[in-house]
Amino acid sequence: MDYTFYGILSGIFYSISVWLYLYGREFREGWLMYVGSAFFTFVIMLYIVKLWQEGTDLHKPIKNVYAGHIATLTGVVVSIILTVLLCSIFKSELSSSVGGLMHPGNKSSQNLLIFLPGIAVNFLAGSFISLLIGYAMKWNYSAKEKSVSL
Repeated sequence: MDYTFYGILSGIFYSISVWLYLYGREFREGWLMYVGSAFFTFVIMLYIVKLWQEGTDLHKPIKNVYAGHIATLTGVVVSIILTVLLCSIFKSELSSSVGGLMHPGNKSSQNLLIFLPGIAVNFLAGSFISLLIGYAMKWNYSAKEKSVSL
């Protein structure tokens, strides 16, 4: 059940950057959400490294990748729930706007800019880091298992 803890933690780290973005009145700090995605990815990376260091049955790379993806999905769901809550608290006009997402004058286009990093970027970054760290640590683990005879 560590994946739920790390998923919730990564969602909270992402939501802190969304809170900072929504707290500003001019919406010019869009880069903050991508910094939050970097924090999200870092927490998922810590979870994969922790799995390798525990020494449990999760030393197989495919199990680590699956566990990382489950933590990523949990984190994306938590980050979206927290983002919806933050939008409804700080900017009620953002959460109540309905209509075409891509009209420049519509508040819904701002919703797209808030939720796109939370869904797409976090999922892609979490999946990528799960694959990368999961298989990179495999090399380190397989080197420990095999002894070299001279």
